[in-house]
Amino acid sequence: MRLLDHLAHLPVAAGTPGALDEYEREVVRTTERLAGLITGEILQASLASETVETLTKASAKPLKKAGAQAVTLRTASGVAVQITTLYYRPKGQRGTHRRLPGLYAGLVVLGIFEHCTPALAARVSLLAALTTYRFYVARASSPGKPGQDGLATQAWSGCSG
Repeated sequence: MRLLDHLAHLPVAAGTPGALDEYEREVVRTTERLAGLITGEILQASLASETVETLTKASAKPLKKAGAQAVTLRTASGVAVQITTLYYRPKGQRGTHRRLPGLYAGLVVLGIFEHCTPALAARVSLLAALTTYRFYVARASSPGKPGQDGLATQAWSGCSG
């Protein structure tokens, strides 16, 4: 409720373009934080669902619960949220000197890898693709001999129709 109270205390009218800009930025920051917190609550509820438990039990390798742990995830709005989820390790590790790494099976079932939600991963992938595209367009249109370095020629050789 603190976030909503914060929004409620913002002035109703802005007197200058600078004040309007600042209010707008504050509203965006606050609503992004709220979106991240709501996403965190949905994730926590999803991890407690029977579907996740059923899919975890259906794993190809038998897994053993190793306890609940707090995990920090980053949402598409850029907010870091902390959730609690079960950590699993492979069964039958007794007597071995080396512990095999386990996994957060619930996060895998929900498509969460590298502590990023699927929506954030999609945004990062899109940004990387656009950056690469802009790089090659800039290289292909740079002055000098076309394909001088071979890089632009290789990148665009299959793109001409």
